[in-house]
Amino acid sequence: MRRTILILVVVAAVAGLIVWIGLSFDFHSFFGKEPADSETTEPTPAVDASAAVTETDLQFKTVFRNNPWNPIKMDPAELQELTELASETFASPGKRMNAFLSPVEFELFADVYIEDIKDATRWQLQLALEGQQTPKKFSWVDDERFLAIIGYAFGTTSPGGDVYLVNARTGQGALWYQPAEYSEVTDLKIEKGHVIMTVARFDENYHQIDSILEEAVLP
Repeated sequence: MRRTILILVVVAAVAGLIVWIGLSFDFHSFFGKEPADSETTEPTPAVDASAAVTETDLQFKTVFRNNPWNPIKMDPAELQELTELASETFASPGKRMNAFLSPVEFELFADVYIEDIKDATRWQLQLALEGQQTPKKFSWVDDERFLAIIGYAFGTTSPGGDVYLVNARTGQGALWYQPAEYSEVTDLKIEKGHVIMTVARFDENYHQIDSILEEAVLP
């Protein structure tokens, strides 16, 4: 009888010790992570650019063409669509590269047309994702990389998307900034080493509630 009681006491003591360890042990510190703030409503912060390229590697198709928007060498219908439905031309910070999106039109898929002024080379990048998403906004980071808002091409309830970081020469890209659920980045601009993004927020029926500004460090 005494042996049975002793065994029960030992088992209870061990169980209590395990519970105490579980309640007091800081798993976040052990694994080198900060605990999440359950009350935060901020969108997901932008990840480190180098980590993004490693963890969510994307390879966009690059099409090299000799003078692709030269009116003498292009099909007239292609030239008309390319020029009439093109965005403004974006010059890179060092003025070495020019780029524009085309066609920028409702429910059409746009490509990015890039020109290296110094080398006199031109090519296009096809940024359509999953056959449903298209680039909507463009901004150079430097003379080699750019940020693009890529989102759904179809319907009127999706004005923006997520932000991707893309190497203009290789077509290698990665998801760089993803806002909170029921939110989309609709515009972005670069100011003093920071990316200022306009984020539209929606309810569960995807009716827009409001629009806020989010800021992230330039990659």
